Amino acid sequence: MKVNIPFVYWVHYKKPRQPSWSHSEIASEATFDIEDVAAADAPVVHVVSDDSMSDGEDSYWGGGRNPKTVSKFHVPGGDCVIRKHAGQYYASRFPVAEIATWRDNPEYDPFAVKMSLRGDEAEHGRELDTAFHGRKRSVSLEDFHAKEGDVKKFTSDRATTDRYFNHLVGQFAVIDGVLYEKVDEPVVSLVVQSGGKLSAYIEEVSSPVLTHFRKGDWRGNANERIRFGLDEFDRAMKVAARIAVANKLTLAIHANVSQVSAAEVRFRGDHEYLFSAASGVASQLTKAVAYMPEKVGLAVLGAANLLAIHDRMTPAALQAVRKMEAELRVYFAGDHSAPPSDDYHYDYDLRQAFGSGWRWKLDRLTDAISHWDARDDVGLEWFDDALDALPIYDYPKRAYELTSQLDIDKVATMWKGGMPHELEYFDPGASVLVVVEDFEDHVPYAALIYDRSDLTLAPQVVKNGDHPESETAEVLANAFVQSAKADVGHSLSVVPARRAFRP
Repeated sequence: MKVNIPFVYWVHYKKPRQPSWSHSEIASEATFDIEDVAAADAPVVHVVSDDSMSDGEDSYWGGGRNPKTVSKFHVPGGDCVIRKHAGQYYASRFPVAEIATWRDNPEYDPFAVKMSLRGDEAEHGRELDTAFHGRKRSVSLEDFHAKEGDVKKFTSDRATTDRYFNHLVGQFAVIDGVLYEKVDEPVVSLVVQSGGKLSAYIEEVSSPVLTHFRKGDWRGNANERIRFGLDEFDRAMKVAARIAVANKLTLAIHANVSQVSAAEVRFRGDHEYLFSAASGVASQLTKAVAYMPEKVGLAVLGAANLLAIHDRMTPAALQAVRKMEAELRVYFAGDHSAPPSDDYHYDYDLRQAFGSGWRWKLDRLTDAISHWDARDDVGLEWFDDALDALPIYDYPKRAYELTSQLDIDKVATMWKGGMPHELEYFDPGASVLVVVEDFEDHVPYAALIYDRSDLTLAPQVVKNGDHPESETAEVLANAFVQSAKADVGHSLSVVPARRAFRP
C-alpha cells in the first residue's frame, strides 16, 4: 500500500565568502510502500494498554538520569491491539489515513526514531533523527533557495533520508486500514524507580535498543525489574502489591491486559529474576568471604562460580543459590561483624568488603526464590528435566542446553532467516536441545536435537545458514551431552590446603 509520510531532512551549504558550513531543515513528503496484510491472515492475539508517558526518571538504585521514550504500547485511544502474522507480532497505532496528523504529535508518532549513520554518510552528523514534531524552522526546498539565493557549495541529506526511511517503513504493515508496527512479544514489567516508586509497564521481551531503530528502551536496570508473561497479569499485580507494601513503595500501575491468548504467550521471567538476584548477592559478597565462617564463604563462592560458568539458571546453579541464601540468612541472623548498610561507624575494611545495599539484595534473593517456587511455567520451560551439564568451551565456541522457550526465542533472534521449523516445534518431552554458539557475540553456529530416551544416538543438526563453524559444532555438542549428569569438577571442587576464615 502506498502511503504519504511527511518528514524533515537537512541541507548543508556555504555561501560566497563564507568559510564555514551552514545548515537548514527542509520539510518534505514522499510516498512509501507499506506492506498490506489481510486481517484474516493476522488474527488478534492480545489487547493491552500502557498509559505511561515519556520520562527522565532517575535510576532508583544506580542514580543518574536516563530519559525514556513513550512505550510502544502507548497508543491513541488506550487499547493497543496485538496481531500475529507469519510468526511476527504487530501492535496497532492508528488509522493509516491519520499518519500526517500523528506525525506532529511526539506522544504517538511511530516514525520518530534515531538511526546511526555509516561513516561515509556522517559528514555532518553521526545519526539520523526522523522526528517531525518541533521542527518549526523547516521550510520547503523552494523557499530555501528563494531565501538563500546563490550558494558556493551545497549538499543534501535527502537521498540518505529516503534510503533510511524506506528501511524504517519495513517495520510497519497496514491491516484493515490501520497502521501496525512490528514488535517483539509484549510482557508485563515491574520496575523499582526513583522516588520510592514501583511501576508496572507493558514492554517488549527484547530491549528495543538492540534493534537498528533506537526507539524506546526498558525502564530500570536488571536488578530493578521483574517481568511476567501477559497471561500472568493477575500474578504480576499481586506481586507488585506485596513488594510495594514490604518496601514502602508507591505503586503506579500503567499497564493493563484486557485480552490475552494464552497459547500465544511464550515468555516467563522467573529465570531472569532469580538469576539477577542471585548474581547480585554472589558478586557483591565474594569480597567478604574472608570475614565469614568457612561454610558460609564456600557457599557464596560456589554459587558465584556456577552462576558465572553457566551464565544462566540451571539445576546445579539453583541448588548452590539455595544453599548460599540459607547460609547467609543464618550468618546474618547471628552475632557477627557484618556492618548494617546504613551504619558507617564500623571497621573500614568491613565496609569495603561487604559494600552497601547487601541487606536489600539478600531480601531480594529470598523473594526471588519464593517467586521461583510459586512459578507456573505451563510448558514454557523444562528446567527440571535439564541435563545439568556444565557448558563446554572451545574458544570461541560454547555448547550449552536450552531449557526454556525464552532461551529458544533468544537464539532465534540471531538465526539467519528467522526461527527454523525444527526449533519452533521442538518437543522438550522427547528431545534435548543443545546450541553451539560464539560465546562473545552469541551468534549460533548450529542447534542439535538429541533423543532424550537415548542420548547416544546421532543428533539432528540444524545449521545456522552456511556458517563455517557449523560443521564442527557436533563434536563440541557431543562432548557436552556426554558430560551430562557426571560429577564434573570445577574450580571450587578442589580446594588447596584449608585456610582459616576470619570469624
